[in-house]
Amino acid sequence: VDAPNWMRFYNKFNHVIGPRYHGVALGIQAGIPGKVIAIDSRTEELSMTTGVPYLKIDDVKMASEEEIKRMSEWTVDDAKKIDDKRKTSANNYVEILGSNNVPISEHLSKLNKMFLEA
Repeated sequence: VDAPNWMRFYNKFNHVIGPRYHGVALGIQAGIPGKVIAIDSRTEELSMTTGVPYLKIDDVKMASEEEIKRMSEWTVDDAKKIDDKRKTSANNYVEILGSNNVPISEHLSKLNKMFLEA
């Protein structure tokens, strides 16, 4: 019932795919590549905003299991896109919090510094 247990569970697999954004995103956080099957504009927008790779439902409706597995494999561009979104988001959070005199956590500071050095 908690995220750490789910993340440990995901480590039994080498890929995650499905229509539930948060399930796929949690798998990615656990280090498992995955893609969302965007079943509506809301799911597609959330995936685009966060850089989580996705497939549109119309592209997979008539596809076989093997075709869906192949379409859902990560590319170098998928990995780069999610990394770029994370870098941009971390930097934006640091700027917004800092400009509003909100203390920035050590974790976010380290993450942002790591991204800036990359």
